[in-house]
Amino acid sequence: MKKLAFVAGLLAVLSGAIYGVLYLDKISISPSFQAQPIEFPQTHTNQIQQESWLNSLADRDELPYAYPATELSVRFDFADKDSKRGMPSSISINDLDEYKFACVKQVLRQNNIESAYYKSGDSLRLMVFLTDEAMYEKLLADLKYYRLSFSVQ
Repeated sequence: MKKLAFVAGLLAVLSGAIYGVLYLDKISISPSFQAQPIEFPQTHTNQIQQESWLNSLADRDELPYAYPATELSVRFDFADKDSKRGMPSSISINDLDEYKFACVKQVLRQNNIESAYYKSGDSLRLMVFLTDEAMYEKLLADLKYYRLSFSVQ
């Protein structure tokens, strides 16, 4: 009986050793654990796009419609019975930046000159209404003073 208990104990120890060796081999064969960063879903609160028909027009290269008219005709009626108003004169000013444009507006305001203008990019088309030839010459002298490149039409 002692021999049987000794053999049973020895068998238990050997089976435990064999199980431990095989279990440790499985652990060493498996890839090692690597920590990976957790990625949270990103919310784009500042890029909320509202779906509208305007967005669909911006994406198209060719418009599915055409405007009924491509020209705009404007008529100025300068024929007035008021003799105080003068005949219009057109002045084109090129290479106009914001400072020079402010100078032109200041000259017109200081001299109380009635005018209308069309500004496109860095050029200005100015229509002035003067009855006095001396005032017209003073306006041109003021424009020269500010070193504006202009032409009278």
